[in-house]
Amino acid sequence: MTDLETLQELSRKAFATTYGFMLMSADYHWNVDGPDFLQHHELFGRVYKEVHRHIDVFAEQLRGIQTWAPATFSQLHDTSSIVGEWTGTKYTPQEMLHNLYLANGKINTDLINAYTAAERVQEYGMANYLSERMDHHRKHGWMLYASMKVV
Repeated sequence: MTDLETLQELSRKAFATTYGFMLMSADYHWNVDGPDFLQHHELFGRVYKEVHRHIDVFAEQLRGIQTWAPATFSQLHDTSSIVGEWTGTKYTPQEMLHNLYLANGKINTDLINAYTAAERVQEYGMANYLSERMDHHRKHGWMLYASMKVV
């Protein structure tokens, strides 16, 4: 496999994991219950909407490196680091926070792997985009983590 093919594969994986994360956060936004409903509903909605705003740009970045964007449920399932693990089961708000936090960590791993590959083949536009996404997911991570803390 060439370095470009490695970048393409790792970037598709990062995209699919991000898309799965978006669906997970939307599920939690729509279906959260409990005494702190509004707080969790708003947090999950904030995460969902931020990721949703950037998913089309991510797909365009994939096309820019001459690859396709996973779009079918089977492609997303087969490519994502999290879709196969997320069952859509009814969770408590604390379980939702925990699940999203762990999924966010998997996105960061996938983004770092794709970023490293982009730099290796001097695809600096893609590397820059992935770096920006890492910053956004770092923020999602600390917000989710802070929300899990018991004070």
